[in-house]
Amino acid sequence: MNPEVELYPIAILIDELRHDDVSLRLNAIKRLNTIALALGPQRARDELIPFLDESIDDEDEVLLTLAGELGDFVEYLGGPQYAHILLQPLENLAAVEETMVRDKAVESLNKICPLLNQSQLEQYYTPLLKRLSLGDWFTSRTSATGLYACGYSLASAATQDDMRKSFGQLCVDDTPMVRRAAATHLGAFAKKVSKEHLITDIIPLFAKLSQDEQDSVRLLTVTDLVAIAEELTPEENKTYFLEPLKAMVADKSWRVRYMIADNFVKLSKAVGEDITRDDLVSAFVRLLKDNEAEVRTAAAGQVPGFAQLVDKETILNYILPCVKDMVTDTSQHVRAALAMQISGLAPILGKESTTEHLLPLFLQLLKDEFPDVRLNIISKLETVNNVIGIELLSQSLLPAIVELAEDKQWRVRLAIIDYIPLLATQLGVEFFDEKLGALCMSWLGDSVFSIREAATVNLRKLTEVFGVDWAKQTIIPKVLAMGTHPNYLYRMTTIFAITEMAPAVTPEVTRDYILPTVTNLVSDPIPNIRFNVAKSIEALIPVLSQNPDTKPLVDQQLKPALVKLSEDTDNDVRFFSQKALFVADGVFYAELNEFFQRELAAEGYSGVEVRVTPARTEIIIRATQTQEILGVQGRRIRELTSLVQKRFKFPENTVELYAEKVSFRGLCAIAQCESLKYKLLNGVAVRRACYGVVRYIMESGAKGCEVVVSGKLRGARAKAMKFVDGFMIHSGQPTKDFVDTAVRHVLLRQGVLGVKVKIMLPWDPTGKMGPKTPLPDMVTIMEPKEEAPILAPVSESREEVVAPVAVAPVEA
Repeated sequence: MNPEVELYPIAILIDELRHDDVSLRLNAIKRLNTIALALGPQRARDELIPFLDESIDDEDEVLLTLAGELGDFVEYLGGPQYAHILLQPLENLAAVEETMVRDKAVESLNKICPLLNQSQLEQYYTPLLKRLSLGDWFTSRTSATGLYACGYSLASAATQDDMRKSFGQLCVDDTPMVRRAAATHLGAFAKKVSKEHLITDIIPLFAKLSQDEQDSVRLLTVTDLVAIAEELTPEENKTYFLEPLKAMVADKSWRVRYMIADNFVKLSKAVGEDITRDDLVSAFVRLLKDNEAEVRTAAAGQVPGFAQLVDKETILNYILPCVKDMVTDTSQHVRAALAMQISGLAPILGKESTTEHLLPLFLQLLKDEFPDVRLNIISKLETVNNVIGIELLSQSLLPAIVELAEDKQWRVRLAIIDYIPLLATQLGVEFFDEKLGALCMSWLGDSVFSIREAATVNLRKLTEVFGVDWAKQTIIPKVLAMGTHPNYLYRMTTIFAITEMAPAVTPEVTRDYILPTVTNLVSDPIPNIRFNVAKSIEALIPVLSQNPDTKPLVDQQLKPALVKLSEDTDNDVRFFSQKALFVADGVFYAELNEFFQRELAAEGYSGVEVRVTPARTEIIIRATQTQEILGVQGRRIRELTSLVQKRFKFPENTVELYAEKVSFRGLCAIAQCESLKYKLLNGVAVRRACYGVVRYIMESGAKGCEVVVSGKLRGARAKAMKFVDGFMIHSGQPTKDFVDTAVRHVLLRQGVLGVKVKIMLPWDPTGKMGPKTPLPDMVTIMEPKEEAPILAPVSESREEVVAPVAVAPVEA
C-alpha cells in the first residue's frame, strides 16, 4: 500500500485536532475509534496514544470527550494486555482543573482497572495511584481517592497495606476538597476491605471524617456509615456507630442533619432492628421536630419507610403526634412532602387506626391552601382506598371534595377541577359516575367563565381516562342537550365542550353526535354563538380529515356552513368563518400540491391553482412542459383527473383539470428548483449548475435571486454553498408578495442535498411577470416639466402709454 494513503487517516485526525475550531477538534475526538480501526492496533499504540497524550492542553469540552472515549479504547489497542498504555493519558486528564474532566477520567480508569492482570497492576496502576496521591496540586489527590476501591481487590497483600495507608493520608489531607473526595469514596473502599482491616483501619478514618471541621465533609460520611454498617453485625454497629449517629442527628449544621434525615431508613436497616427500636426512634422524632424546614421535609419523606421498621404502638405513641403537628407546619414544602407520604401509613396501621387517626389528617391536608399539598394527597388516595374501602373513603373524603368544589371562591373551585381526572383514576368509573358525575356537569353552568372553560378541559381528560364508549354514553348526551338551552351561555359552553372533546373521541363519534349539533348552531340568533361555531368547525376539520369515511363531510357539511357564515351580517362572524375557510382550503391545497409534486416533477411542475365554482372545482396545473401533462389525445390529463377525484373524494364529474404553461420559466422558483435538481442528478458540478440557474433567472428579468445548496457537497463533512445576485429583501410583507421560494431534496450517492431557490420578482403593472403593486419604499422621480421661455417684461395695460414730453421754459 502507498505510505501516503496509509497515513491519510492519522493526517486528518492531526489536522482536525489542531484546528482552531473547537467543534472540529471535538468531532475528531469522537471519531477516535474509527481512526484506530483504520490504523490498526500496532500503530494506534505507537502513534495515536502518544499523540493524544501530547494534546491534553485543550478546551474542557474536548478533554471531557477524550476522557470518555479512552475508557472504551482497550479493544482498539489489541486487547487487555495493552490496556496499561491508556493509563498515562488518563493520569494527565485526572489532574486537570475542570472537575467534570477529572471525574470522567476516574470513571474511565475504573473501567480499565479490572482488565489489568496483577503484573500490570503492580507495574503501572499502583505507581499511578501513588503519583496522584502525592501530587502537589489538590486536583490529582482528589482524583486519586476514587481509584483505590477498584484496584484494591487485585493487589497483593503488601500493596493493599500501602493503599490503606495512602488512603488514610488523603482522609486527613490539609485541603478540604481532598477530604471531601475521600469521604465520598470511603464507603466504596470499605466494601473492598476485609472485616479485620475494616475495624482497624477504615472505622478510625470514618471517625475522623465525621468530626471534620467542615460540614461539607461531615455530611458525606452519612452514606459511608450506611456502607460500613452493612458489613458489620448489629452488636458491632452498636459499639462503633451508635454515638457517631447520635452526634450526626444533633450536629450544629443543618446540612448534616438533612443528610441524616434523607437517609434515615437506609441507616436504620443497616444498623439493625435492635438499635432502631431502642435508640433511633427518639432520634427520628428529633428530626421530625427539627428547627430547619429542610430537615423536617426530608424527615417527612422517611415516615412510612421508618414506620415499617417499628411496631404499631411506637408509631401511635411517638411518630403520629409529630405527623399531626406537621400537618399544620408553617412550611408548605413540609406539608407537601408529608401529603405525599402519609398515605403509606395506612397499610401499616390497618383499617381501624387509619379511620381514627389518618382520615382527619387527610381532610385537613385536602383543604390546604397550597396546591401541591392537595395534589399529593389526592394522588395517593388509592393506597388508602385499598385499606379502608371505597365506601368509607367516600363517606369521609367526598364531602370535603364536594365542599371545595362548591366553594364561594372561584379559584378554590378551579383548583379542585384540576384534580378531578386524577381522582377519577384513583376511584374508578362506577364511583365517579355515582358520586362526582353530576358535579362535573354542574361546572359547565358556573357563573365564572374560567370555571366553565376548565370544566370542558376536564371532560376531555375524563374521556382519555375512561374511554370513548363511556363518554358517548355518559357525557356527550348531557353536553349536547345543553345546545338547545334558552340561555346562550349554555349553548356557548356546549360549543367549547364539543370542540375540546373532539380530538379525544373517534371521528365516527364526531360525525354521529357532535357534527349535527354544530351545524344546527350555525343559524343561532346570537353572533357570539355563530363565530364560535366557525372556530369549532376550524378545529373539527383536521379531526374528520383523518378518517377516509368522514373526510367527505368536510366538503359536504362543514365548508358549506362556513360559506354561509362568511356571508353573515356580523363582522366577527365573517372574520372567523373566512379564517376557517382559509385553513380548510390550505389543508386541501397542501395535499394537492404534494401530490402533483410527486406525480409531475419530471414535467416541470411549477404550481397549482384551485377555482371553486357552483357547478365544479377547476384545478389549473402550471408547468413548463404542458404537452407531457396532457399526454396523447389528453390521456394523461384524464388519468390525473381520475386520481384526484378518487384521492380527494370528489363526486363524479365535479372536478376538472387544466394544464397551463408557465409564461416566464426563469421567474418561477419551483421550475428553477426542479431544473437545478435534475442538473445535479445528471452529474453537473454544483457550482456550474448553480451559476447557470442564477444567470438564467437574472436574464429572465428578476430583480434578484438566491440559490443555496447544502449537504455533503465534496468531502464527508456537510456544508452549504450560497449563490446570490441582484437585490433581495428578507423581511416584511413584501417578502410574501415579491419573493418566490421553492425547496427540493436531491438524493445522490454521497447523501441527500437540500436545494433552495429564492427569486425576487420585478414589479409589473400588468401582473404577468410579478406583482401589480410596487414595493412600499419605491420612489418615482418625475421628469421635469417643460416651461415656456420667459420674454422681456411688457405692460399689461390696454391703453397706450404716452411718454411725457419735455417743455422748454417760457421767459416773461
